[in-house]
Amino acid sequence: MFRIVNKKQYELIECEANISFAITNPETQKREFTNLRLELNRVNFMPLSWTIVHAIDESSPLAGLTVKNLEERDAEIIVLIKAINDTYSQNVYSRNSYKADDTIERAKFKPLKQEVNKAGRLKISVTQIHEYDYLEA
Repeated sequence: MFRIVNKKQYELIECEANISFAITNPETQKREFTNLRLELNRVNFMPLSWTIVHAIDESSPLAGLTVKNLEERDAEIIVLIKAINDTYSQNVYSRNSYKADDTIERAKFKPLKQEVNKAGRLKISVTQIHEYDYLEA
């Protein structure tokens, strides 16, 4: 899971997420790249926050891999977000990558606290975007 927010004052439309997984094949020692299937890879309008989810099931290239496996094979997850700035009709991009030591196993994001500002608009605190709870085994 990855969680993103729009911290800017303008609205984002036609938001797309693309997640790639890179890992070294132990037999060939070559880097292999795979696009990860997402539960939802596009939203028409950027809500206050968006949690991007890749389910690790039997068809996932992450299935059966431990954090130690990911470290040994120099795994990397590359996140690319593309959207349109509704105010200026310009494409905006954001990218980030995560290595094995960024991985948190058996955890779930805490809900973001929502508040209504003086103008009556809903807002969230982005300082809590990375907070999570561990799941029971």
